[in-house]
Amino acid sequence: MYLLYTVREWTEIFKDLKSESYSEITHIPFPNTSQLPDDKIDFYVYQWVPGLILVFTSSKEKDYEKTLKQFIMSKRGITESWIKPSVFQEMKNFLVKKYDAEIYRFISRRYRHWISHPAKIRPEYDRRVSYSGSDAEEYLTEMEQYYGIVPSSIDMQIESSQIQIN
Repeated sequence: MYLLYTVREWTEIFKDLKSESYSEITHIPFPNTSQLPDDKIDFYVYQWVPGLILVFTSSKEKDYEKTLKQFIMSKRGITESWIKPSVFQEMKNFLVKKYDAEIYRFISRRYRHWISHPAKIRPEYDRRVSYSGSDAEEYLTEMEQYYGIVPSSIDMQIESSQIQIN
């Protein structure tokens, strides 16, 4: 899932791509230049509020980098958006509670000057944690509580689907 900021109507930015509207969700297939000519990478767009769109895909991160990320870099008026830690946490909690998402990997950081995320253990150190494991959700909770880390990337699984929030 990607959060994008647009300074003008997002449909205008994507107008050269063939899209299909499904009520509040718009399907936008991007040509996959590294595969067969008819191969597409599917993205789904939801306008959260004017100027902010959520983009979902089931493709791999490398496919995102070759398609949507390149598109964003080549267009004016659209950029990846920073997600406020509290909103990031809300998104994570929503997916875990509503869809029983299982966290299996995360990357987190903490800088010693962060006041809003206090560390109980050795607060004078900067940290970067990358963790994978079947107990990743519990470990993330412990690391947040004791070391004040804030996740910047979370990989989850909902049934057979994998989701990454960055």
